[in-house]
Amino acid sequence: MGLRNILLVVGSTLVASVCGELIVRVGGLAPEIARLQIDKPYGSFTGVENPILRYVPRPGFGDINRLGFRDREYPTEKPPDVYRIVAIGDSITFGFCNDDLPAIPIDKTFSKLLERRLNAASLGSRRFEVINLGVSGYDSRQEVEFLKLKGLSFSPDLVLVGYCLNDRSDASAELNDFGWLGAGSKLLFVHSALARFLWQRSSTIFRTTQEKDNRVELAFDELKVLGGQHHFSVATAIFPNLRDFGRYRSSQWFAEHTYAREQASLRGFSVLDLLQTLEEGSKGDYQSIMRPCRNPHPNEAGHDLIAGAIENHLRTTVLADLK
Repeated sequence: MGLRNILLVVGSTLVASVCGELIVRVGGLAPEIARLQIDKPYGSFTGVENPILRYVPRPGFGDINRLGFRDREYPTEKPPDVYRIVAIGDSITFGFCNDDLPAIPIDKTFSKLLERRLNAASLGSRRFEVINLGVSGYDSRQEVEFLKLKGLSFSPDLVLVGYCLNDRSDASAELNDFGWLGAGSKLLFVHSALARFLWQRSSTIFRTTQEKDNRVELAFDELKVLGGQHHFSVATAIFPNLRDFGRYRSSQWFAEHTYAREQASLRGFSVLDLLQTLEEGSKGDYQSIMRPCRNPHPNEAGHDLIAGAIENHLRTTVLADLK
């Protein structure tokens, strides 16, 4: 092959790659990832042998408490006058913002804002504790497994699921793949939407149907069983992808909303879809509830809107008859 032909092939490949990158980015087709920030005090994680969890927050490091989750310290035994809510979820619940900034301060995350709102509302004679078990990058099965590991010992009255639309995919794919990827490939995976799109499609081919499609169903089934065994209710708050509300209802993300609502409702969970709340609260300007955080992570104003919506929802549903 002559030099001219080689240059033509290289040039065509580059043009196709750039076009592919633009199409995937504009179309929002690539999976979002939550980078684990291993080297920063507000997001330190350590590997574990548990085949479902694979990693957990490192107890006592930075703002991870001694029990191993990002919240203040709580006594394990629940006081008799306390109604306990345990929040499970991924990076949104955890309070992740973006790769270059600290996480949302603990007391500004929606779980802590919700706790203060509920206590200010004086519902019956109870005090409220909202314990945040969110972990960046977890999928639905990991969230329920972490609840079993850390949350059940707190005797929750309610488990609040912060459902992100990537919860049935490998949201922290780098944890699985960076063991064999070289440094250049890691950089490409983090910064290229096309690379993540191609990785997702190729890994989907090799995963079994059950692994690919039933992750959320299996987690919700287990959560329903645990609720019956340990006498807690379940509420699900569905977080939207914050990109371009104007075309949201025709995007793939809206289909994920429908899927999440259906799966939670089928199991009798209380369901709050936060799409309308964040549309109205931001007046259609999603950047006002996201900047400087990275999609789909809300900023402090977004967390405040979420806390208010969850409070209103709980007061009219699972807490309506609380004395």
